[in-house]
Amino acid sequence: MSEIRFLVPLPPKELRANSRALWPAKKRAADAYSADVYWAFDQQVTDPKLWPLQPPFPWQRARVHYVWRYRGAEPDQGNIGASTKALQDVLCVAPKLGIEQAKKYSRFHIGIVENDRGITATYETEHVDRRDQQGVYITLVEEDADGS
Repeated sequence: MSEIRFLVPLPPKELRANSRALWPAKKRAADAYSADVYWAFDQQVTDPKLWPLQPPFPWQRARVHYVWRYRGAEPDQGNIGASTKALQDVLCVAPKLGIEQAKKYSRFHIGIVENDRGITATYETEHVDRRDQQGVYITLVEEDADGS
């Protein structure tokens, strides 16, 4: 069973569940955040068996555990899943798009999991003392087709 762990920055406020940002601001934030996540993964996952990704990647199914590390007020548990949606998209393979659509869809993708429908996600929060300790700590564990 394969496992990957790494820490990424918290999603920007435009991508969080309670955001009232308009779609252009969300698009800009998603593009910038996808690059941040990609480079955080690139810097932390240095095992040549894991990066750059090669078969047996992408996985068909995975359990993903997100630890939302925060300073200040604890976030609402019900919002964490929606607030990690853009992050979860980056973990997956880029969608197959036509040329015109691809020009509009410029996000980075790591490609660990084939499709986000194959992800079973769990969430928890952890209070940290300093702002520079904030982020989302991700643990991905490959699952077999039967979910084990």
